Amino acid sequence: MLRFGDLLIRIMAASLLLMCCALASAQPVGRFGGDLVLKALPDGRTMELMQPFMYTDSTGVT
Repeated sequence: MLRFGDLLIRIMAASLLLMCCALASAQPVGRFGGDLVLKALPDGRTMELMQPFMYTDSTGVT
């Protein structure tokens, strides 16, 4: 049989998990469009975008 303290901890943990899941699913996400094609530049640190690539946020702004 569970002690009251153990039961309370389990209830609190389950409640926290449910709240986190609800918040995560409520967050709208954006999307990427196009293929990410990059070319390494001679300096070895930077890249050049070779094809169009875009991000559209959850409200439709590109």
